[in-house]
Amino acid sequence: MNIHNEVIDKKSNILLYTLENEYLTIKITNLGASVVSVMYKDGTDVILGYDDILLYDENPNYFGATIGRCANRIANATFSLDGKDYELYPNDGIHSLHGGKEGFNKKIFHATTIANGVSMQYLSADGEEGYPGDLDVQVVFQLDKETLSISYHATPSKDTLINLTNHMYFALQGEGNGSIEYQTMQVQASTFMENQTDHLATGKIASVQGRPHDFRTTSSIVDALQHDEDEQIKTCDGFDNFFIFDEDQPKEVIVKDAKSGNKLIVKTDLPGFHLYVPNYEPAIQGKQNHAYHGNCALCIETSYAPDAIHNQEHPDVICKANEPFVSTTSYTFTKS
Repeated sequence: MNIHNEVIDKKSNILLYTLENEYLTIKITNLGASVVSVMYKDGTDVILGYDDILLYDENPNYFGATIGRCANRIANATFSLDGKDYELYPNDGIHSLHGGKEGFNKKIFHATTIANGVSMQYLSADGEEGYPGDLDVQVVFQLDKETLSISYHATPSKDTLINLTNHMYFALQGEGNGSIEYQTMQVQASTFMENQTDHLATGKIASVQGRPHDFRTTSSIVDALQHDEDEQIKTCDGFDNFFIFDEDQPKEVIVKDAKSGNKLIVKTDLPGFHLYVPNYEPAIQGKQNHAYHGNCALCIETSYAPDAIHNQEHPDVICKANEPFVSTTSYTFTKS
């Protein structure tokens, strides 16, 4: 296991870490605690992103970024907690998305090399982006054989909202190498949350039975996307929904690319994940001047439910003062 880092911008203390073993080479920057690349030994990079690390300061698509304080959308950029109303920054129409105007994806974390990886820490001040309480956040990246694990630790000084995730875009066919047309997905999730036309979760939980959202048996992702007669496929312009893991079933998502043989297994201790398949038109320029078109990747954002503060009687996203938030998601990259 080799770990080294290079200075990208000395003035801003932006660093790029490389974790390398006999299976994978993974690059991570402390700018947004972002995963920059995941590369097999044959040279196939299966994560969308940029060659220029400084572009992660803009990163409107959140490539590989740590998302916080609260992933996904919060309706009308407002919420009430402990009898007090809070206003957030509306960076997605009238809603707040992925932490606001300057979420964790734009912050420079303090990075420290640890056993098999790197630990990144950031102190989010009371009132930052409108959220209450100081929040001491630690994101730990570790590589063990074929598995990258990301562990989140956060402790607030006041009751607040916490919903952390990573926004990697997985392209098992190789980034910049066409679409996910040969990829299948399997997950034990019998229900998902519906969205309205502005992609805000409505709070309605629907069954996947008889719908293109049913991946309980291994199914083609692109074939499912063709069912635009489905109201949610049409409303979301594809997949942009939160799936809820079945109780007493493994909390894991398995994606395979039949052409390359590359396989991804995502495991988590969180209740679900947001499935997003980008439909870029026009294309976005990525690494090596590659054009990222629609259906070129997919996101599996493990998290609590979107807009839980408004959609749940006892919201999972509320973290009490001085009580730690802890969660781990692992990503195993193999050859099938």
